[in-house]
Amino acid sequence: MEVATLCLPVRGTLVLLAEKQHKIGAGRLNGFGGKVESGESIEGAAIRELEQEIGLRAQVLSHAAIVTCMFEAIPKWKVHVFLVHEWTGEPKSTEEMRNPQWFERQLIPYHAMMPGDRLWLPVVLRRGVIEVTITYNADATRVKG
Repeated sequence: MEVATLCLPVRGTLVLLAEKQHKIGAGRLNGFGGKVESGESIEGAAIRELEQEIGLRAQVLSHAAIVTCMFEAIPKWKVHVFLVHEWTGEPKSTEEMRNPQWFERQLIPYHAMMPGDRLWLPVVLRRGVIEVTITYNADATRVKG
């Protein structure tokens, strides 16, 4: 099982998302994160990935969820989701993430995200702390079951 992070900067009723450029979910809106490296803490990986992918340096973040993603053709991922409440820097496009945009929580375009996001993200944004497993079909375009 791969272990990864996903950071969601929040400001009042807004959440920051951008278009993922590579790997699982390419072309879809997403938060910011990636694989936890050997010897790295989960929180340290979250901070590193946020800065690499969007140019923000997390100051205050809270662990909000563990989302286990099951796929037919690739290893499963255990994703630690963080809400980022304070940071330094300004969001910018990078090779990993393009066109960062702030969305009102009630207007998040779930149709442009991974199909399972609509199942757990609203709970997390209401300050729920959850652990959930999402099972995808082979090309990660649909949630199974």
